[in-house]
Amino acid sequence: MSSRKILMLHGYGQNAYIMSRYMASITKDLAADDVEFQYLDAPFSLVPADLNAVHASLPSPPKALVFAMYRRQRLLPVTLRGLVHDPLLKKTLKENRFEAIMGFSQGAAMAELLAAMLERPDLYPLIADDNGAAVHPPMEYIVTVSGFLLRGPSAAWDGQPVSPAFPSSELTTPVLHVLGNTDLVVPRERADIFMSLHKNKRVEEHIGGHFVPRQTKWRKFFVNFFSNPFAEIASPVLVTKERAPTRLPSICEERRSGASTPDSDGPGTPTEQAFDMKEVDLHLGTSKLLAEEEEARMWDIYTGLVYQG
Repeated sequence: MSSRKILMLHGYGQNAYIMSRYMASITKDLAADDVEFQYLDAPFSLVPADLNAVHASLPSPPKALVFAMYRRQRLLPVTLRGLVHDPLLKKTLKENRFEAIMGFSQGAAMAELLAAMLERPDLYPLIADDNGAAVHPPMEYIVTVSGFLLRGPSAAWDGQPVSPAFPSSELTTPVLHVLGNTDLVVPRERADIFMSLHKNKRVEEHIGGHFVPRQTKWRKFFVNFFSNPFAEIASPVLVTKERAPTRLPSICEERRSGASTPDSDGPGTPTEQAFDMKEVDLHLGTSKLLAEEEEARMWDIYTGLVYQG
């Protein structure tokens, strides 16, 4: 049995198996590090009517069951039902000890919500046991790729109604944010709102849209990160001058001692980028290396445009 477990949450229109295959090129290199990635299906299965836009735009829609992390009831009073209401999640948390959660898109939004609930079960009794304690300790960290906010008034960034069941509170759990600089589903303005509630964070931005980056430099970055999340790890982002390796802020000592941890805007946030022609070629899709990345990106853009939230 692995000593380290990470809960993996997929995006809209995907499932646990799709995400596991998509992440295989990264996770296979972590087998020797005794890290287990546990993938969980979202609770809401999608029917063809949910994916009409995808079917009209893509030549070969998936034949497997695909899911959504949540559904929003737009009638007043506004309610949002999602993975956090699923008895399977509570059972999974009770039976396992996870080090972290990694999520993509809707999965990233749900990972952040779940981390907040585990920090403050007094605000989120849904995740508490009969004694009022959380069913699982707070996560050591979370990883969000193309994440957005599901809690508090700021969750109405795109004009969607907000569920009062999920209040906003500052998240102290360390967060690694991975953003796409041409993400049409979660643009930077929405990502900034998401990150504003996170006290301890590191931000990395890839050249691309709404997908998990898997180019060689990013695979190496993820492998190094999951091997030792709080170590100094070089950024996969190209910059104009040499940049020292940075680390994800840790609050392990803070939780034990009660000491405060300085806020971090993520030293990994790129300010200046210089792209060589090879990088530009990759971005334009002229390299075979990004062919499947582009296919996945288009799939997630189209599904993201019709997702519930």
